[in-house]
Amino acid sequence: MGVGLLLSFSPPPSLVGRAPITHDAMAQAKAALIGYAATYRDTHSNESFGLLPCPDTDNDGVAEANCGSADASVIGRLPWKTLGLPPLRDAAGECLWYAVSGRAKSSPPSAGDYNWDSLGQFIVQDKAGNTLAGTSAHDRPQAILFSPGPPLSAQSRTAVGTTDCGGNSVLANYLEDTGTLGTGNTTVTLSTPDSIQAGTNNDAAIWISTREIFDAVKKRTDFKNSVETLLADITTCLNAIPQATLASTTLEPSGSKGIDNLVSFVTNAANNCS
Repeated sequence: MGVGLLLSFSPPPSLVGRAPITHDAMAQAKAALIGYAATYRDTHSNESFGLLPCPDTDNDGVAEANCGSADASVIGRLPWKTLGLPPLRDAAGECLWYAVSGRAKSSPPSAGDYNWDSLGQFIVQDKAGNTLAGTSAHDRPQAILFSPGPPLSAQSRTAVGTTDCGGNSVLANYLEDTGTLGTGNTTVTLSTPDSIQAGTNNDAAIWISTREIFDAVKKRTDFKNSVETLLADITTCLNAIPQATLASTTLEPSGSKGIDNLVSFVTNAANNCS
């Protein structure tokens, strides 16, 4: 099932003042990633809606079939071939890079539920310490697109092999402050005019939220049908369970709206609701 997607694009602070070619490349890549997430179930009928591809870690333009462990966030180049794009470049002529939350990546999938209530695993700030995204749990991005800009003094972008993007796949040769990736939250730091002038960080980025992904997914008729089936199953299940044993749907764990608790409870075989 195809989903039409048209995104308006207002550049975040890290892109203000950057060349239009960088804006355009970022906007095109973001639209393609959201489109991929929106149509993921077309080719993966038994998996979650809205999942994103793994990055490209060997500079061939193709998303890796498997990236890291379950729930661990990963970073690499944008898998432009997988997304049906040309090798998108920023104003410095560098291909874009891409990080994806462990909860939102397609392989291996998250050990928990992934839905419109899932929390991203990135916090974005600038070199001056201003938080750009992730001030609240539900504001944390699920994915980030990076413009590396020109190489800084310590970065070597010598080509390894012959590829469309050129250069190599060593993260530190392209991005400066991407934090420590893992199953927890990762703080990514972007450039400011001062850091660009000082030669310490010249990275720019845009990001994708859970809401942006599922705003596109919700346009699918099969998503609506899936949610209606889930709600009907929940109703049937809860009507058969004594009130004293019902799961709490309060804010537990912190930042959750309770839907994950309820879905897990209903699908738990021990509660005869699977």
